[in-house]
Amino acid sequence: MGRFEGKGKWAFDPWAGLWLWGAFVVPFSVVRLWIGLSPITTATLALYGAVMACLGVFTIARPVLRAGGYKSWLAKKHIIGGAPFTASSAENKEAEETEKDALAVNIIGPALAIVGTLMNGAGGFY
Repeated sequence: MGRFEGKGKWAFDPWAGLWLWGAFVVPFSVVRLWIGLSPITTATLALYGAVMACLGVFTIARPVLRAGGYKSWLAKKHIIGGAPFTASSAENKEAEETEKDALAVNIIGPALAIVGTLMNGAGGFY
């Protein structure tokens, strides 16, 4: 994760996930129809939902992606009024817990959601 930190600072439109989902679903359905399969089955519906959920997670992570990575985003949160500040020990302890919260919400939680959703969606094919 560290070697990518601060690189590729970019922002995407919040609605990009919906457009990308449509760009996946339409061709996939057309190909299924072209080879003689039903374009919508329970398995494909599960897969479409998994893709949408994964794109939603990237949309949730937009602030982190826009800042250029998790550490860049966290450092940006420690600047008040354009200048860095020094905190007391109690504030440092709270900052550590806030960092753990941010890690859970922005990194670990979405990663678990992506893997679990893909497993669920792909599980319909077996």
